[in-house]
Amino acid sequence: MKGAVVAGCSCCFYLVAATLTMPELWQDPLGPLVKILPALMLSLIAQPMLRSS
Repeated sequence: MKGAVVAGCSCCFYLVAATLTMPELWQDPLGPLVKILPALMLSLIAQPMLRSS
């Protein structure tokens, strides 16, 4: 469970830091910032699933 929280926090930090320093990366549809969103969603979905087991 701790891993899902750490992964979510690190994804959010990476998105904010990269958006502030290099916002042009959002323009690329297959860019590095767009690929982080599925990873963030996966960690948010995995966290309640790990709590229940």
